[in-house]
Amino acid sequence: PMSLMESGLSTGEVSLSAMMEGDDPFSDVQEPSLLSTAQTIIRGGWPGLLDAEDEDARQFVTDYMKLTSEVDIRNVSGVNRDPVKIMRLLQSFARNVAAEASLSTLVRDMNGSDGSLTGRDRLSVHL
Repeated sequence: PMSLMESGLSTGEVSLSAMMEGDDPFSDVQEPSLLSTAQTIIRGGWPGLLDAEDEDARQFVTDYMKLTSEVDIRNVSGVNRDPVKIMRLLQSFARNVAAEASLSTLVRDMNGSDGSLTGRDRLSVHL
């Protein structure tokens, strides 16, 4: 994936060196809209999605995650895994990307309403 600068979605106006010197790096920066930020997050850093329509980009990422949960993880591990639980776990990782998540939180998110997995040890055994 590309960075925001590489994809042309950032001007590079924010200077880390200026921030380290005590300057306000955001004083002259125009904040993007919430819609623009959401579209950038959905599109990700995929070079092939730079000029894609929003719905096409969303569908690509959805299909990619589905393929990952149904095929790629099984091919890499050599073990059949429940794709629904893998998707729930990936969603939990995404939800908790900016915070520390305990194993019990990940297990709870992965179990969903069926509760078939229990205990922290089960998560590491099944992954």
